[in-house]
Amino acid sequence: MRIDLDSQLERSGIEPDHCVLTQHQGRTALWLDTGLVTVRELDLGDLEASVDVCFTQRLGYAGIAFRGGDRDNYELCYVSPIRGAEAVQYDPVFGGSNTWQVYCGADHLAPAHVPHHRWVTLTVRAVGDRASFSVDGEEVLRIHQLKHGRPTGFLGLWCYKPCYFSRFRVRGVNGGRDGTEPIRRWEISPKFPDDQEMSATVEPCGWKAVEAEPDGVVCLNRYYAKGPGCESVYARTVIHALQARRVRMTLGFSDGCTMWLNDRELFRGTNFWGEADSGRLSWNPAHLRASLKPGPNHLRLKVMEQDRFGWGFRLEIADPECQLTVCL
Repeated sequence: MRIDLDSQLERSGIEPDHCVLTQHQGRTALWLDTGLVTVRELDLGDLEASVDVCFTQRLGYAGIAFRGGDRDNYELCYVSPIRGAEAVQYDPVFGGSNTWQVYCGADHLAPAHVPHHRWVTLTVRAVGDRASFSVDGEEVLRIHQLKHGRPTGFLGLWCYKPCYFSRFRVRGVNGGRDGTEPIRRWEISPKFPDDQEMSATVEPCGWKAVEAEPDGVVCLNRYYAKGPGCESVYARTVIHALQARRVRMTLGFSDGCTMWLNDRELFRGTNFWGEADSGRLSWNPAHLRASLKPGPNHLRLKVMEQDRFGWGFRLEIADPECQLTVCL
């Protein structure tokens, strides 16, 4: 996926004349004085990102920020047109400070040919807690333990001193998984009587952020005690797709569930005690196909409790090409 250097980048805190879309050496480029720009609505884990950089001044540092928590905390790799062993630097940012004086030496620095007045391609590949950095297709540095330890985060471009950026690209990488992953991050609404329909646009203070168990199960009994009758909650999350695509989903639930994708009903069913699966969440899940649009896709479930033996849900999505991220 190629990142649009105009419409997809967030320029908060940067003066307009310090970040300009222009032409340089026959191609569209972003000229950035100094600072950080991030990709809007993109939260990535395992990834491969690359960008072409061009230096026109004697001194400069330019690179890729990834797995960022906020503008003051992110992983960072950059290149510089200087000779010797310091042309490539892994420099995690903590509390707004670069930390190259702490993270130095051969474990965090590498030599590379980074000339002035020529496009050079920097590639970052991050899988799990490791990363590798390449210049013009040649791997020059490996990091065996990323310092932030954050599994996902924002992606962006960073520089100190003016430089040009062009052809910013990103793709997900599998990292050895089979491509099917449970969705772990959700928000759930207050519970309400099942015979009283509640608007899905509950005020934000009414939603509660929850983390699924490692296998993806959201056990609603953790959050709400069983009431006297049938009750329901809404659950919602946002899936960001790099491009339009068809995906497979697997939905397990107890006791009843309706699911919408981008406000279009995708599934409706029940799984009660006394039916074929006795209300067991994972015995016979629903297998679904869904069409995702580029950008954010809003997923919403209504989960109903009738029996007194537990209620909850689990949703898996097949993403072998790692094109999807949950950005709730």
